[in-house]
Amino acid sequence: MWHHTVAVRLANLQIDSASPLKTISILALLLLPGCATPYQNIGNSDAGGFYAERISDNRFSVSFKGNGFTDPRRASDFVLLRAAEVALEYQYTYFTIDGQRNLSHVSHVNTGTTTTTTGMVSSNGNFMANSTTTGGDMPIFKPGSMLVITCYEKIPEGAHAGIMYTASEVAARLKIKYKIK
Repeated sequence: MWHHTVAVRLANLQIDSASPLKTISILALLLLPGCATPYQNIGNSDAGGFYAERISDNRFSVSFKGNGFTDPRRASDFVLLRAAEVALEYQYTYFTIDGQRNLSHVSHVNTGTTTTTTGMVSSNGNFMANSTTTGGDMPIFKPGSMLVITCYEKIPEGAHAGIMYTASEVAARLKIKYKIK
């Protein structure tokens, strides 16, 4: 479906030979809508992904950072999926979210500038010109979230069921939604 949309957009796109960087940036935005950050460990790269750190015996900090093509909902789901997986990896059945921090930010890509000057020479030799400059920085939103979770083997006495997650159910539901093995 999106291939047809891209073809229509490309057919209507005016290529500006004076600003190849701007043209490449626009084409990248049109052709790469499926390049959202995958569900992966962030590792040592800036490509995005998840990260988890043990704070204490049953408490963990879990985060996910997406790239400019990642939908904010997807980033929220991926941090929740990672929280569920961490609970399961450490043999816990349930977890609660005790804290959350927004890691989203906006970065800027310099698309270069293009200046177009048009002019007119009158019959008496006067020259009148008009210049228009376009381009510059393009903002790119990169969603991200960090959760602090507490994990449990069984539901603690007096706990509110509405804030308790079952790790296996969360993991199964989100893996199906995003077709993750």
